[in-house]
Amino acid sequence: MKQQVLSNAHGGRISSPSVAARTRVPRAAAAATPIKEAPSSPAPAPATPPRARRLVRVSSKEERVVTGAAAKPKRHKEDSEEETRKLRGEVEALRKEVERLQLLNTELECDKSDLTHQLALARCTITRLQEQHDIYIKTDVETKGDFINGLINKVQTTTYTDVEQVLTFVDWLDQQLSTLSDETGVLKHFSWPERKADALREAAFEYRDLKCVVTEISSLNADDGSPTSCEATLRKISSLLDKLEKSMKRLVNLRSSVMPCYKQFGIPTEWMLDSGIASKMRVASVTLAKVYMKRALKEITAYTGGGNEAALVAQSVRFTYRVHQFAGGLDSEAMRAFEELTQRSRLTAV
Repeated sequence: MKQQVLSNAHGGRISSPSVAARTRVPRAAAAATPIKEAPSSPAPAPATPPRARRLVRVSSKEERVVTGAAAKPKRHKEDSEEETRKLRGEVEALRKEVERLQLLNTELECDKSDLTHQLALARCTITRLQEQHDIYIKTDVETKGDFINGLINKVQTTTYTDVEQVLTFVDWLDQQLSTLSDETGVLKHFSWPERKADALREAAFEYRDLKCVVTEISSLNADDGSPTSCEATLRKISSLLDKLEKSMKRLVNLRSSVMPCYKQFGIPTEWMLDSGIASKMRVASVTLAKVYMKRALKEITAYTGGGNEAALVAQSVRFTYRVHQFAGGLDSEAMRAFEELTQRSRLTAV
């Protein structure tokens, strides 16, 4: 049998039987020894070893996700508080608007009440004035009957030799009728010759209007020494010629429409003919041309040169031609002024 030599602590050798010899069992003994059977209970499950802890490195992106997820409840709370504040502000604004509208409605109701009261007072005042007016008309009808009948007789029987007498009579008649409280309201209770009275008034009005235009033109004077500028003076003269042309057109239309009626009521019509006021209007237009050309020549003489002189000459020639067409010609004085103007035009062209 083999021995194993071991050294002790003091360096000596110790002999010991071999490990294999100690563990070896004779085959016969193993066969003779009965084998004990293991119990039939199941073998216990092996214990689960504890998981090993691992250190996981978290990236910066994952850290932000984790941080955001942790801060989400806090942010939601802040948003909710902000929304609540907004809603409270809107509610407060609506409350103030409702109060303002209620106050405005109260003021409007007060104004409506005041206006209703004023309207009622105005209606009462109108009714009272109308009643007084009716009383005045009734009084005139009862007390001025003879006076009105005398006016009626005057209108129906008075004769006229020229339109100037018509003008005088209409002025007198209007003065008499002005004493009535209401001319129309009183005269409708009488046999007032309304058509003849209206025709007399129309003739007087038309003649007076034409006469005023002719008188205004006749008073013009180019050498009056007024400080009015040349442009303003020429513009005024041009407007007077426009008025003359319109008045002549109205006179022609009036003559063709009312002359039979005037003859029926004995109203003179000679003033409406070409030999009447129309002739005076043509003479007045020639006066306008003379004043225009004299004022233009005076301004041209004061010029030292330039394009304005030629423009003024051309403007004066055009105006004189308009007058020539309206009046049917020019008198000797106007022709001399026109010749001087055309000579100035030729000199300007050179």
